[in-house]
Amino acid sequence: MFEFFIVLYACHNGNKGISSKDGYTFIGRGMIQITGRAAYKTVEDNWIKEDLTDSNNNVLVKKNFKPLSNTSDRDLISNQPAYAVLSALVYWRYSDKKLNDLSKDVSTSTVSDITKQINGSITTATERKEKTDQVYNVIKNWFK
Repeated sequence: MFEFFIVLYACHNGNKGISSKDGYTFIGRGMIQITGRAAYKTVEDNWIKEDLTDSNNNVLVKKNFKPLSNTSDRDLISNQPAYAVLSALVYWRYSDKKLNDLSKDVSTSTVSDITKQINGSITTATERKEKTDQVYNVIKNWFK
């Protein structure tokens, strides 16, 4: 199955050609499916400068995070919620897609515009809109 992604995403999203296997190496991971060599580079280049620790000084998120060159770091985006959230926030803030400018409300058109910028298409926009509404309602009720 991974051959499919190697071919499909070759030369897209900053990925190199088929022989690099970037299409599979940089598959979508995390909360907003960070996808492609360019997106992983954005996350790595703009990562935190100090470890994030808990009250007992246990490292929750490490500062030396290299998802571009380190397989185990890429896997943290998929397997550790703190990395999934922080990588999404870093990408949202620092990507050249101007996502903050697009996020004016939770309307269907806004969700579609953001989905298109992050994923390149809107094939999952209906599902994303439903999930956005669910999250929005939880947050809205939480802050009442």
